[in-house]
Amino acid sequence: MINVKIIEQMPYTTEYWNQSIQENLLHQTLGIAVGNSVYWIEMNDMAEEREHQVEGLSIRTKTVRIDHHISLLNFNIYNELSTSKEIKVLIAHSNPREYDQHFSFISPIEQLIYHMIDRQLFLVNGQLNGVKMKENTVMQRALVDNNKIWSYGKGGKQTLSYNPIGKGKVVSLCGDTAKITGKSAMEGTAWSITDDCQKQLLQVNQTLLKKHTSISN
Repeated sequence: MINVKIIEQMPYTTEYWNQSIQENLLHQTLGIAVGNSVYWIEMNDMAEEREHQVEGLSIRTKTVRIDHHISLLNFNIYNELSTSKEIKVLIAHSNPREYDQHFSFISPIEQLIYHMIDRQLFLVNGQLNGVKMKENTVMQRALVDNNKIWSYGKGGKQTLSYNPIGKGKVVSLCGDTAKITGKSAMEGTAWSITDDCQKQLLQVNQTLLKKHTSISN
């Protein structure tokens, strides 16, 4: 059975959640799966760089807000060991205002995750080492909290269990598997964009993809 562990940055209060609510932003959480454990790293104050230690990995995170419309989560993962380690990097987006109407889905054409909270539309995406994250899913929060998020293929290959749509207390997940060699690093970025116009969301997403990855879709 896979263990779920929460790494709380101190001081960790309701300030970040209140700030997300006031700025009408989604809550972002970075997850690292190593072997039989999943570590969820809660973000704290914006624009503060933090460092975390997870099973020989040194992880630095920084959140940035841009014009109350874009939230970026930048992260760097350094393997302090001399041996390689296979990990899965996860990005969770959720609604801090749980009393609001919340609907999330994966667009079958664009393969992008959207959140609709009341009448506010969000697009979320992410990249790891310059490549768009390959796995997307939408799940009820209870499944995420109890780590019931995995499917297993041939040879026990672990992937996110695919679910394209959810309503209520749901969490969207982007993820990818990576092998990080000893004494080396990888980096990534996740983003949440909000706008009244879907066309504008797609344009901003395309701009971020071009900036952070080697692909354009």
